[in-house]
Amino acid sequence: MNWRKILIGVLLFATLVEFLFPIGGFLMPEKVLEIFKVAPSPDTLFLTFVAAWLLLFVALVCALTVWLVMKNVRAGWYLAFILGYWWVGIGVGLAIVYQRYDNLVLDALKGLIIAVSAHKSLPDA
Repeated sequence: MNWRKILIGVLLFATLVEFLFPIGGFLMPEKVLEIFKVAPSPDTLFLTFVAAWLLLFVALVCALTVWLVMKNVRAGWYLAFILGYWWVGIGVGLAIVYQRYDNLVLDALKGLIIAVSAHKSLPDA
């Protein structure tokens, strides 16, 4: 099994998904709020804008991670560990606090696959 290819594939998928959320947050904030069952108000629209910027940053970190792993730069694997465990934490946290088990499966599983494949494909020092 080629763990590096799995890592790059999952990171590419995560990058694509992470870019979709900020685009939606910037271009259609009311629709994004509707998807998450939140009533649009000046405050929620403001928070959607702030969250879109945060998710744009995450998407850029994902893209950088893919590029570094493809170039075989060791820092890419460290970023992959950070992203992977961050997504595991998000998935578990949303499941525990908000009973959002769909996020547990999507985020935590994605993060676990990234962390395991990064560990298995980490180049020797």
